[in-house]
Amino acid sequence: MGLEELLHRHRFESHPFDTWIAESEKSLPEWFVPPAFLKSVAGDSGGTKLTPRSHLVFGRPGDGKTAIRLTLERELETRAPDTLVLRYIDFSRPLASNRRPSIADHADEILRLGTIGLISVWQVEPERYSGLNIGQKADLASLIDRYYEQLPAQSRETYASRISPLNNRVKRFLTSGVKAAVEAYNVTISVLKKEKIVPTQWAAPAGSNAEGPDDPLLRIQRFWAVANAFGVESVWILVDKVDESPGTQGVNAIFECIADLLLTQTLLEFRVDEKQVICFKAFLTNPTDLRPMLKDAGFRTDRIKSELIAWTRKDLDEALRKRLAHFSNHNVDHFDQLCAPEASGTHDALLDACELRPRTLFRIAHEIFAELQRNGDRTTDKLSKSMVEIGIKAGKEAVVG
Repeated sequence: MGLEELLHRHRFESHPFDTWIAESEKSLPEWFVPPAFLKSVAGDSGGTKLTPRSHLVFGRPGDGKTAIRLTLERELETRAPDTLVLRYIDFSRPLASNRRPSIADHADEILRLGTIGLISVWQVEPERYSGLNIGQKADLASLIDRYYEQLPAQSRETYASRISPLNNRVKRFLTSGVKAAVEAYNVTISVLKKEKIVPTQWAAPAGSNAEGPDDPLLRIQRFWAVANAFGVESVWILVDKVDESPGTQGVNAIFECIADLLLTQTLLEFRVDEKQVICFKAFLTNPTDLRPMLKDAGFRTDRIKSELIAWTRKDLDEALRKRLAHFSNHNVDHFDQLCAPEASGTHDALLDACELRPRTLFRIAHEIFAELQRNGDRTTDKLSKSMVEIGIKAGKEAVVG
């Protein structure tokens, strides 16, 4: 009851620290403080368009990598509506066959995501399909046959609802969620069958130097041709959560999982007519160890720019204040306003304890509120010193320990 009283007394519409995970933060845009390098990562050179260029973004666990990635996704939705954004966050399929997935393994997963994206574009703007020639339609049919139709039903739902980031136009179309996505797929298949489109066999052209029928870069090139014919101007592949896949806990396992993808320069700088059209934004952990490992393996630091997340105390102070203000209808903008006089200085104590990690900061705040909920009485509307101390300890142990 104490927590309810505190929230009511200070005009909070809901619990301001109910979650500390970026993907669960529905109000993230209201309080997120972007890093200074976000414009560079977004390809913002001051013009109206965002320029595709590959980047690596390094940060410790809890540093806000996913929050930055989600902010980039929103930026692309707003300023690059003809960009196809692919969220590469699940490595279970590539890792199932090899602890060090090959570039072909990664290409399969990227093309699977890309195929779902093209189906979504088609269903929102069906007139785009009519602009494809017979060869491009056959290539599209081949993508669907290989990368979508062969997926188990449960996997299709996972890809459509969680892994593939559908832009705002598609979100409005898929009002019924996964069911609508599956129906869109069924419509797609029926059109191809009605037109008697035969899937292309993607073999290497005669006399070429390609590796064979399954050359991954050839498949990526064919995919790009179909996407471009659909009106896609560029493809942005956002790589995140490598360390959260099964068996990738530890810097060596992370390196093995992602190395072949990041060391394939032709893919990271995929160009057509000297213009980069496919780019990767990789959000990676363990910067102290992983960066030297990639450099020693031949990663082109002179060609692919990397950024290191380094929040300042001022940044996190601003984020905490904005978050409190947003949830309280601007009635509270400092944590000490929620504390009893004996707990004065709590706002600064939170900033001291979080080790400049956003996730730790908000988890600590959550644990302080949780202690109030456990031990506050009906009339409690302030946080005591003991509640703060218990919450700080619990929050640090939960996230950092």
